[in-house]
Amino acid sequence: MRALLISVVPATALALALSGCAAGATVTASSDPTTVTLFHIDGGPELDPAVDWFAERVDELSDGALTVEVVRNCCGEANDLEERLVAAVADGDADLGWVGTRVLGDLGVSDLAAMTAPMLIDDYALQQAAATSDEATRALAALDGLDVVGLAVMPGSLRVPLTSDAPVLSLPDWEGRVVASFHSTPAADALRALGAVPLDVGFKERDEGLYDGSISTLENSFLMLDEGREQIVPYATTNLVLWPRSSVLIANPTLSDRLSEEQGAIIEQAARDVVDRTDEYAELDDAAIDSACADGARLAEASESDLAAMRDALAGTYAELADDPAAAPLYEAILQLKRERGPAATPEIPDACTGEAPITDAVESGPGDVAALDGVFEAPELTEERLLDMGLPAQEAKNAAGTFTFTFDDGTFALDGVGPTGVTGHCDGAYTVDGDRVTITYRPGGDCGPGGLFFSARFTVDDASLTLTEIEAPVASDELLFADYAWTRIE
Repeated sequence: MRALLISVVPATALALALSGCAAGATVTASSDPTTVTLFHIDGGPELDPAVDWFAERVDELSDGALTVEVVRNCCGEANDLEERLVAAVADGDADLGWVGTRVLGDLGVSDLAAMTAPMLIDDYALQQAAATSDEATRALAALDGLDVVGLAVMPGSLRVPLTSDAPVLSLPDWEGRVVASFHSTPAADALRALGAVPLDVGFKERDEGLYDGSISTLENSFLMLDEGREQIVPYATTNLVLWPRSSVLIANPTLSDRLSEEQGAIIEQAARDVVDRTDEYAELDDAAIDSACADGARLAEASESDLAAMRDALAGTYAELADDPAAAPLYEAILQLKRERGPAATPEIPDACTGEAPITDAVESGPGDVAALDGVFEAPELTEERLLDMGLPAQEAKNAAGTFTFTFDDGTFALDGVGPTGVTGHCDGAYTVDGDRVTITYRPGGDCGPGGLFFSARFTVDDASLTLTEIEAPVASDELLFADYAWTRIE
């Protein structure tokens, strides 16, 4: 699934949280509508859907009297964007923030470090049990030192190694492996302990590295694998869970001055209800795996002895957690929960989804005349309603709404979009022509994805317009988004 203008659409109707309200308070709607802002680093809900679950539940509990305006892509593209999110909430730029627990160690708070300790939390049941433990609840108080209020530990996808060359199945497979790791010193230290070379890079640099081969591995989720990454990092190890993308819901300390006790109770209840849905991530993973496998991903499992060898390599990390007075209570609690649980639940690998990934041939120069497409072509306005009628799923239609312009120039192309709010998107690359068929590949670093095949299509072009039909694309929505309407020639 890809949407060029995914960052254009600000999600609304989301929810908010607040400390200090009685857990047993009666949940009723307030007569005066209240809106608060929530900062989130993602451009949409695809990779972190619990944000929207939370919002929907607050809206439901309050009958629309309490809403949250979620500010997507809140904090730029710098590596420290999560630190910036915390600072923004502390400064009052947002009422709430949804931020990865992975960032807290770099901010000097280790109380929740065990939530993302390497190879500790390895299924969703354990993540939920850890997030709702007394130790996790007590650890939230440490966020006071960052001038924010910690409201709840929230669930997220389990993250595994996604690789370009072969699945990681043993400790030697990590040696020298270059991993694009999300900004977190503890995560980078853990990857080094395994023998890998972590890189702390921005999103565009990450995609460029994957495209040119200088980066071979992502630590990310099956949801990410299904976001058009099946061709560039097709391999995943289903039972090698590095850590979850657990988050903490934080608030500006002055937010309580604007919320009634009823509203605070709604917030708390909504947060609890979202955590109760943690197991739905397993269903999302299963669906993403089925889709990714159909598009070329290949999965494998590591043996128990190989997993044990990796944990042995991480002994120093575990010792640091056990010796840290702030981190140890939650770490020990998770170990106990893990012993009581028994074996972890792991996704089932679909039939025909093992072995070597199919090879996607590089696009070579076609025998046709690339200049036949030269020109600038504008699509009709693609409203959310029109995209729904064209068959796009609701969220993708919302993300992709806007106007688009294709520029073709002697074998190079650019695609530019403008969303309803005026935010722009851009990607570019190359194309070849074979008869009446065009094949388009895009470079990494833009807004279309990590680079690679965009789509191929039959085309008709004249002095007035361009029409694309019979589109074949790695991302199913692209087959709908660009097809079967006339692009007006404007140059």
